[in-house]
Amino acid sequence: MEKQKYTYIKDGGDGYKTVDISDIGQETGYHLAYHHDDELYAGVWGLIDTTGNEVITPKYLFPLRFFDGVSVAVKGEWEYRKDWDGKYAGYWFKSNKIQYGLIDLKEKEIIPCQYSEVREIWDCDDNGKDLIKYFAAFRNLYRGDEGEPGMAILDRDGNMVVDFIYSDCDYYISNNQLVVAIGGEMYGSADVKCGVYDFRLGKEIVKPKYGDIEIEGYNLFRVSDDWEGDKDSYYLINEKEERV
Repeated sequence: MEKQKYTYIKDGGDGYKTVDISDIGQETGYHLAYHHDDELYAGVWGLIDTTGNEVITPKYLFPLRFFDGVSVAVKGEWEYRKDWDGKYAGYWFKSNKIQYGLIDLKEKEIIPCQYSEVREIWDCDDNGKDLIKYFAAFRNLYRGDEGEPGMAILDRDGNMVVDFIYSDCDYYISNNQLVVAIGGEMYGSADVKCGVYDFRLGKEIVKPKYGDIEIEGYNLFRVSDDWEGDKDSYYLINEKEERV
């Protein structure tokens, strides 16, 4: 039997290829009705192995990218119409049922596909090798709109590590510490305040009250009270929030 032809074939990580069977992506002249980092590749995606055998039947809205056996996955249904909301010319796609989660190669939902966004929080081992131990799961699209805590942190087994007390976080862990935020998306406005969560201690060590925080070393942080501050507005503090 002839193998199925795919619209797109991309690197799916872990030696696999992620494949699309649709023609939704912008490169074909279609568009999404909202911004998404993978909007060029909106479609119906699955996974094949090196011989072309289908490992995951195409059904996910965006490309799968496996790392160490797991991948963020997006379920939902595309809606199609011309002149979306009467504002734009062209052919537009939108999903009001978009649901993010985390799956393994057998499609077990380690993190249930029920969130408005799930993304990796990157770390590295002592040799500098990339690791993903944790994932940020958002329960509303705007990451805590109007100050509502909209983000939790889960481990790669789906266990809740930090409940819904923050609105956003950084993409990278440094020295087992992570910059977290309340009040909305990080760096989105002066109302958003940043602090630091320590995974080794399992607790918040710097309260979210700064406009910006950069982790300089273990228990050493470069902070500014102004989220748009210039270089002269930054100063160093320790985990006790004492200037150093």
